[in-house]
Amino acid sequence: LETKRDLWLVMDFGGTSLTKCAFEIKGEFHRGERIYRVSHLEYYRAMKEDWGALRRFLREGLSVLELLAAHNIVHSDLKP
Repeated sequence: LETKRDLWLVMDFGGTSLTKCAFEIKGEFHRGERIYRVSHLEYYRAMKEDWGALRRFLREGLSVLELLAAHNIVHSDLKP
């Protein structure tokens, strides 16, 4: 989709989200309220136990963001 000022690139979802790699989240109702159980998966545990793995992950992610910014590309689905 192209407008006079912007070029929009819309892509289908292309893989497993980071959240699904790191956590298993299950919700259920208990006495009328939604309660969530969060289990930490191996990917999360590996980064928590190995600071080097976490640093590598962050370095790679920041390098991708730097590349996108250098080409004036905005990723619309980044979350903190």
